[in-house]
Amino acid sequence: MEASRGNIFTVIDMIRRRGLRRRLEKVLMDREARAIVTFISNLQPEDDTVKLLLCVDASGSSDRAISRVTELGLGHSKSNSVTLFTVCESLPEHVFEISEKVGMHANELASAWSQKSRSAGEEALAQAKAKLLESGLPESAIHIKLYVADATPESRQVAAAAGLIEEMTSGNYDLVVIGRRGAKHLSENLIGSVADKVIRAASGRSVLLVD
Repeated sequence: MEASRGNIFTVIDMIRRRGLRRRLEKVLMDREARAIVTFISNLQPEDDTVKLLLCVDASGSSDRAISRVTELGLGHSKSNSVTLFTVCESLPEHVFEISEKVGMHANELASAWSQKSRSAGEEALAQAKAKLLESGLPESAIHIKLYVADATPESRQVAAAAGLIEEMTSGNYDLVVIGRRGAKHLSENLIGSVADKVIRAASGRSVLLVD
């Protein structure tokens, strides 16, 4: 508990420069708030802008991550940027090259599966964007990214983690926000053990985990 309290006060000190201290204290000092804050490095942009990467999926944890962003007031400026990011799986190209001797049913099934995954990702992004707009974030500050990854034999979480880490390392983000726990069904889940993989890869970056 003491470690968590220390992290909270660290956040307050880092955000004070942006005039968000009161809003931050209200959210993070609330005993009902279950945000788990892990900062890999201090949040020290050269100016007052905040470039934020918000990871979304179909889980309640993702919804709470979105709520944290709006409650903290991050992004509530035309100069700030919030990138909504999700991963959808696509079956590898060789799957769509199945010989007609095998029959087209498998090919059609694979295509439908990939389309369903993409549609779920697009829906999660649309819902997240709607919540941010409803909170007052200007549309100009919201960016959408849907990462399409080949399905892996291991699990969907492997593809999700790889896509998220690639975006995190290639983008110049001040803060990455991710839910700690994902949906009950792995087929619907982007976030879960993915968060652990992101933390391990987040050297030199700031990460906000929301329980």
